[in-house]
Amino acid sequence: MPNLSVGHSLDTLVDLAESFSSNQKIKVFAGYSGWSPGQLEEEMKRGSWLVHPASLDLIFKADPAHLWKSILDTKGWQYRLIGQSPDDLSRN
Repeated sequence: MPNLSVGHSLDTLVDLAESFSSNQKIKVFAGYSGWSPGQLEEEMKRGSWLVHPASLDLIFKADPAHLWKSILDTKGWQYRLIGQSPDDLSRN
């Protein structure tokens, strides 16, 4: 995807920070997830993950507070029900 970089190098982050321009947007996500060999592939085969195509609009223009719900709304009524569930299921 043009204008999108996924990586884990500190040097790359430093380069991005040094090239900052007020007419460009940058979003940095930090965290860690790890799987044993083959684990993610197996989880994908089992349908354990909800997946959705990425787009620059979702990454840079969408309101992060409502992103999950707005994506689920586009996927059909079954997913819309998940998106409408309260964060605390005891309030359901």
